[in-house]
Amino acid sequence: MAQLALVGGIFLLALLAGFVPFISIEVALLVTAGTHGSTRLLLALAIAAALGMMVGKTCFFVGGRSASGSSRRSAASIAMKRPFSASTSRECRA
Repeated sequence: MAQLALVGGIFLLALLAGFVPFISIEVALLVTAGTHGSTRLLLALAIAAALGMMVGKTCFFVGGRSASGSSRRSAASIAMKRPFSASTSRECRA
């Protein structure tokens, strides 16, 4: 039960490290490797850390992309935001 809690804790720490750059999951893995000698546990911790970081970074990327609104832009809306060229400014004056 303690090993499962350790793996879950590493996963949650890695998830948080995906959002906050100054939290180091590597330090937590090194400390855990120094105190626990089981190869199977260390492999499970490495997998949990990798999954936690990937989920955290993916959520961070998707959140940033949807906040900027670039995921819903169409070619027409991008073309409308371009500055007027010489041909379009002549058409507007006529």
